[in-house]
Amino acid sequence: MDKNETPDDGFSEDPSDPFEQLSDFFKVMGSSEFSGISKINPSDYARQLAMSIASEGKPETNVDPIVRMEYEPLARVAQLQVENHTGLLINHGRPLVIEPLNRSLWAEKSISSLEPLLSQMTDSLQEGMPDPEILKENLPSEDLLGLPEGAMEAFIEIFSALAPQMSSITTGTMVGRLAARNLGSYDLPIPRSEENLLLIDPNIVGFGKDWTLPIEGLRLWMCLHESLHQALFGVPHVSDAISELLTRHASSFESDSAALEQQLNEMGVSPNIEDLLSIGENLDPSFILGAVRSADQEELLPYLEALIAVVIGYVDYFMDEIGTGLVPNYSMITEALRRRRVETSESDRFVEKVLGLNLTQEQVDRGAAFVSGVIQWGGANDLSRLWEDKRFLPTPNEVENSRLWLARTELLDT
Repeated sequence: MDKNETPDDGFSEDPSDPFEQLSDFFKVMGSSEFSGISKINPSDYARQLAMSIASEGKPETNVDPIVRMEYEPLARVAQLQVENHTGLLINHGRPLVIEPLNRSLWAEKSISSLEPLLSQMTDSLQEGMPDPEILKENLPSEDLLGLPEGAMEAFIEIFSALAPQMSSITTGTMVGRLAARNLGSYDLPIPRSEENLLLIDPNIVGFGKDWTLPIEGLRLWMCLHESLHQALFGVPHVSDAISELLTRHASSFESDSAALEQQLNEMGVSPNIEDLLSIGENLDPSFILGAVRSADQEELLPYLEALIAVVIGYVDYFMDEIGTGLVPNYSMITEALRRRRVETSESDRFVEKVLGLNLTQEQVDRGAAFVSGVIQWGGANDLSRLWEDKRFLPTPNEVENSRLWLARTELLDT
């Protein structure tokens, strides 16, 4: 099979909703295809599922070689401008490579960067899942529950296969969903392992057409935006601090079977195999998040959100500094892209929440206020001190009052 062709995985032809994918998985688990899917290597399955969702079940063509060539000078311009304005090096000063990809190839290449983080979340939830054999011994009889003969055995079999595949389903679904919407690597400000910047050119072109934006300016804008993140996350202690918070959040989910059972009762799900296999269609994602969020997550979220807000504010500031005189129609492109960032669908917002991100307008304004406060009460040069040392990373209280951060960093310098 050509790697750009969509694999036939038995899933819905309309995978725009990640929870529809989960419902389809339950249905497949209950079908004759169950035994074959349960034997697929989890990493391979995650990759196949991500590519399938990204391409929406349709064949994709590769990005035109001419378009690839057009990105080469844009990469050089972006690297030069970002390094000159911020003082940060991209890839330790090595030439920046920007890869324009189609959706499925972006998903395939992104699995390796995002899988460790997403797997942490699934693993933490699986810790609370009962052993299938113990489940079989302790469940009431089928007669008592009113189930048809063989239904309980089928459910246990489905449950047994679901556990080891849950990580690949979660990873594949979320990465595929990101590929269907994202424009590049850093729509979500998450440090990544690739040195090359991965842009989804079909999504960029489609967004440009929707908003009647000049494609040349839009591509340059994207190169600058992605390069600023690449430079910032190239600072080891910055990348480490954000990655640690994201990993701690992902690994701190807790199973709350009582809360989920209550929701099932409220939904009126009856104890028959058809209803059990269709629950993925009805579960409310927001409710699930509330049911499994832990006290540890609630404690660390302010620190993660504060740091992400500052990253957004910093990138937006330098986008304006660099792009205003460089990118054609910069104001129009910026308005469209920043509106897109905060006007997110519920399924996309769910991905953000699962990862511990909160990319709302309030967060954007919070980061912008902090950066403008640093410049007002200190100076533009003080922005570079944000990333000089791990000790200089702002706390949640300091993000609310930039003068507190300026005062503390001055004391650290003495």
